[in-house]
Amino acid sequence: MNVLDLDVARRKYDIRIDSSMLYECALGIGAFTWEQVHDKLDIGQAEIRRMNEQMSAELRQEVQLAGSHHTWRSLLFLLHRCPQLQDEPQHAHLGIFTNWIHELQDDIIAKASPYLGDAQAELLHRALAGSMAEQEKLLQIHADNPVVYLHLQFLFSTSPDRLLGHIERLMTGWYQEMLRNGEEVMQILERAAQETKKLALERSTEDVIRQITRGGELEPEPGVSVLWLIPQLAYRPFTIRNHLPGSAVFYYPVDEDHLTDTRQQKVFASIAAQHKAVGDIHRVQLLKLLSMSPKPLADLAEGIGASKPSTHHHLLLLRTAGLVSVRSGVYELNIDAVASLSDGLYRLLNLDPS
Repeated sequence: MNVLDLDVARRKYDIRIDSSMLYECALGIGAFTWEQVHDKLDIGQAEIRRMNEQMSAELRQEVQLAGSHHTWRSLLFLLHRCPQLQDEPQHAHLGIFTNWIHELQDDIIAKASPYLGDAQAELLHRALAGSMAEQEKLLQIHADNPVVYLHLQFLFSTSPDRLLGHIERLMTGWYQEMLRNGEEVMQILERAAQETKKLALERSTEDVIRQITRGGELEPEPGVSVLWLIPQLAYRPFTIRNHLPGSAVFYYPVDEDHLTDTRQQKVFASIAAQHKAVGDIHRVQLLKLLSMSPKPLADLAEGIGASKPSTHHHLLLLRTAGLVSVRSGVYELNIDAVASLSDGLYRLLNLDPS
């Protein structure tokens, strides 16, 4: 007898929520060195220029290496693998981290390497042990992904001492030179993490992911049982995803509520985000396409004559503003949010829309 069981329980996840200035540093370096997204970041291009002008020559050299070989990703993987980090107050994180990486010695390259999935774990292990054949095989596998390719290429060619020195100078330099108003940033991140912990107690996992990623859907992934949620400011309004063994990591943007102190500032931020989202002809074209029917990414990219990565960036801005949502890879228009777009500005300016 063929049986179709409709009483399927939702997949259960363990949720881990952390915050640290060190994650903010690593993500900040990643955002700073990815010039293609500078015009889309909330931080603004003027602030990025200021950071570039303020940077010391010593830090600039390390940041350039981090940008050319994506070693900021090694910072993230090391932070996730640092066992003592989340048990201590944030003020102690930098000292704990630098002491720990010195203890790693020759093992630092393995700890700083990316997670490529269980299927490639043994291949990566042999490559890091010095197998030229396995190194070449991995580089061929990831030849179409320059971020992973260049990161692996650096790890395969560097020495433990060189990597240790680079990681220490990069993290310490960015922490000391680039984090403005560090105490305020620390408090913002901690408030955001506490709010997410509260949300996780009250809502379903799917609702938590949808809210903190501003409309993203939780897609089941084989072998993933832990969702690691980390608030960040550097990449706002984007959510950055990462993977570790058994875990999916979401570096999610801090909500506007944690950035502003007055109701008026919150209104300003919301209205600015919505109008910024429609301030591009491609995004207006996407809204038009979605007004006709929900569509997957491939159809939308074809409809506006753009690449999938470019279309995805446009859709992410529309999702951040609440104008578009996505479920199971299909995007749809949030009609009520679009309808209220002009009303919010009218109300702010005390104008009569009639």
